[in-house]
Amino acid sequence: MRKDNAWQTIQDDYLPEPVSRVWNKVAVLAVEGVFYFLVNDSIIYSTQDHSLPPGDLGLIYSLDYPRAFAIFEFDEFILRQPQK
Repeated sequence: MRKDNAWQTIQDDYLPEPVSRVWNKVAVLAVEGVFYFLVNDSIIYSTQDHSLPPGDLGLIYSLDYPRAFAIFEFDEFILRQPQK
């Protein structure tokens, strides 16, 4: 997450890996300062941060090994505001 003009690590523990070589559904749901991170409709992590201003969207990744690479493909990328 971005806070005070710097990226903050929100989870640095082991998480279940998405299924390889198939499309996975990745989602982030933010409700009044609570962030839910989902893979294939399962919540894998949640955190609270009421200091972040609403309205920004970003994507960041890191790789653990030198010369490692990643390829990201998005199909049907949707950004929407939840209904109240």
